[in-house]
Amino acid sequence: MKAKYVVINKMLKAVAIAGLEGSYDISLEGERISALTPSNARGGGIITPLFADIHVHLDKTYTFPRIAAKGPAKVECLFDAIDLMSTDREHWSADDIRARATRGLEAAFAQGVVAIRTHVDWTEPAFPLPGQ
Repeated sequence: MKAKYVVINKMLKAVAIAGLEGSYDISLEGERISALTPSNARGGGIITPLFADIHVHLDKTYTFPRIAAKGPAKVECLFDAIDLMSTDREHWSADDIRARATRGLEAAFAQGVVAIRTHVDWTEPAFPLPGQ
């Protein structure tokens, strides 16, 4: 699902703003807010600050289709998920992780996420160097 909004005459009408009471019309000039006017109308959606995702494993994004292709997978706890990841690890290379992580970043950005803190597992004795 992609975030949606309707701009009419360079204005977002009757929106609720996170942290403020009531509804507002937001006037736009280019990509910037030029005015914020209280509105009696309702139903224009909600405006929130951009999102940050503080715990992501980009190295594990988009692995499920490969895991599911091997058959049913039952996950009842963290250790089940770790075991399933180990079955997919045979496909992992720096290029594979980079491609999946890039796809994950693009998907997050499309949903309004502008900051991500990620964790990457690497089980080899030598770890990949930045840029590899």
